[in-house]
Amino acid sequence: EDEAFPKISFISGFKRFGVKYYVGCGFNHVPKAKLLAPSCKECSADHDLPCTIANTFTLMFHIQAQALTKMDEDRLWDMLSTDQGSEVGSFKMSGGYYSFAFDFN
Repeated sequence: EDEAFPKISFISGFKRFGVKYYVGCGFNHVPKAKLLAPSCKECSADHDLPCTIANTFTLMFHIQAQALTKMDEDRLWDMLSTDQGSEVGSFKMSGGYYSFAFDFN
């Protein structure tokens, strides 16, 4: 049996010819595997390698996906700031990748 994993989905309704329809689309809320540096070494955020850019985007998209979920702002802010309380794994990656956010309001 496959292991359960969190999903994010969007549902929209519309009416056509007097009939109501609902359509949806979703994706697994699981970040892709971190890329390695040349020679299969760990990719570090300390260097400007192609793997660094790819891993930065992977983590950024994981964070953005979490922000799309139905979660109260204070809980989301705490989760991203402390990397605790997540049901979808860490918002940090080995090699020096981590989330940070600022509220300039």
